[in-house]
Amino acid sequence: MAFISILGSRRGLLLVKILSVCAVLLVIGRMLVAYRVTEKLVVNPRFVGKGGEVAETPARQSLTRRALGDREGARKEERLSAIPLCGLKEACKSKEMAIRIVSGPDTDSALICVDGVEAVKSMNSRRGLNVVVVHATTRKVIATKNFDTYSQDGAEVAEFLDGVNDGRLVVMSTADDASYRLGDQARASIRRLGSAKIDSLNFRGSWVFVGQKGMKGTSIYELVDPAELGLWSNGVEFSGCVPIQGNDF
Repeated sequence: MAFISILGSRRGLLLVKILSVCAVLLVIGRMLVAYRVTEKLVVNPRFVGKGGEVAETPARQSLTRRALGDREGARKEERLSAIPLCGLKEACKSKEMAIRIVSGPDTDSALICVDGVEAVKSMNSRRGLNVVVVHATTRKVIATKNFDTYSQDGAEVAEFLDGVNDGRLVVMSTADDASYRLGDQARASIRRLGSAKIDSLNFRGSWVFVGQKGMKGTSIYELVDPAELGLWSNGVEFSGCVPIQGNDF
């Protein structure tokens, strides 16, 4: 009875109005929340997958790819820094070294792995001639160089190779083109390392090589794929156990 009497009074009517306003505001608030949620779920028909699934917008896809790419790049960098046996299935003998070399038509196609360490990685190789010098006793990479002999004269190649100490292993791979401005002087320096096929490397051809400064004769660890009709070659790859003494080549 008391509650009814309160509702019948002026104070009661004011209380009812206040409660009604609060209820209306609550309903409006819920409608706004529902609208925002629905707005987020509305997808442009262009971004609906073939099976009816919702696809991400290009902007979000770009951000997603960038985030995944950064993480994948970090994992790839860690993975490439050390590869057991350079991918060979069996371990090499004590006086041998596992080596894998890849040469191809793209600027990022060169790869040089020596004794489990990728000195030149396909993700950061550059156009031209990629060179790795290895200490035969410690098996450590002591120098890594790139010479863009498509746009620069090969005199720097000759100067660098002629300055390598006797007994050092020299591993080389081309990417894109390394022949255009290589020149006779650089080719002669490469022949002195044991190359028998460097003169067959032509414009846009591919070539991989393992030699040793001061070795006698020619190296058998060399592959070349000359280009035809000005087109890029298909690329070449070598992987195997290489003796660390030049006379055993």
